[in-house]
Amino acid sequence: MKFHDGKELTAEDVAFTFTAICDPNYDGPRTDAVMYLEGYEEYNKDKENKVKEVKGIKVIDPYTIQFTLTEAQAPAIWNFGYGILPKHYYGFEKGNIKKLKDLFLKPMGSGAYTLKNYKPGAEVVFEKNPNYWKGEPKIKTIVMKVTNANTVVQELTSGNVDIDAVGKPEMVELIKQAGFFNIYSYPSNSYGYIGLNLRDERFKDKRVRQALMYGLDRKGFINAYYKGNGQVCNAPVSPVSWAYTDEINQYEYNPDLANKLLDEAGWVKKEDGFRYKDGKNL
Repeated sequence: MKFHDGKELTAEDVAFTFTAICDPNYDGPRTDAVMYLEGYEEYNKDKENKVKEVKGIKVIDPYTIQFTLTEAQAPAIWNFGYGILPKHYYGFEKGNIKKLKDLFLKPMGSGAYTLKNYKPGAEVVFEKNPNYWKGEPKIKTIVMKVTNANTVVQELTSGNVDIDAVGKPEMVELIKQAGFFNIYSYPSNSYGYIGLNLRDERFKDKRVRQALMYGLDRKGFINAYYKGNGQVCNAPVSPVSWAYTDEINQYEYNPDLANKLLDEAGWVKKEDGFRYKDGKNL
């Protein structure tokens, strides 16, 4: 496995990549991948450059690396799967992470494509890497163009882009009318939810929270808003995930039960249609 400049990718590059995320001056979004490594706190809090390495990162040989955590972490197998930075290209002294950032617009990796051109807010152009370790890619050039909800239909129907993701039902209908697209529909690995602020006294009573669930016609909302392009989700994880389950209380729409729970919780319904308790409006 080689980087784009032909130099081999080894465990030293893997160690460099995850040590960089542990750096005291690292300000990116990947800290959760390394914060449970042995020695992370010592390395990250050391501003005087006395701690030279992260104890939990150990290179065994050029093709083997060992990560040791302070406690069991199920996501660790994924956390250590981020793209690897070549040490010989991005290498920097601890704390001087600016050197790494200065190369962000001239990236080097080991993937199937190399960056040819980048226009901020417009497009990114990639060219195939003929020495890619899984074999030479069949597509020579890929252009990733910026689109948004206002332009995506026009870009697709005019032929300016070949493939895009469209979520809103009305946009799907417009694309269907064009008559020449292959449309693939699938559930996304995402979900929407309502978060209740438990610091609010009104929501500290479980019966109130349950009443709000029973009193919301989620299926009706999906049919009205997503035109059927969605499904009720009964756990804080996408239904496409292996971790999803329906073997829980599914809170089927039940306004009678919602009202009963609010009554039990002491929220009395007045003539104005609102509920009150201790002089406060729900």
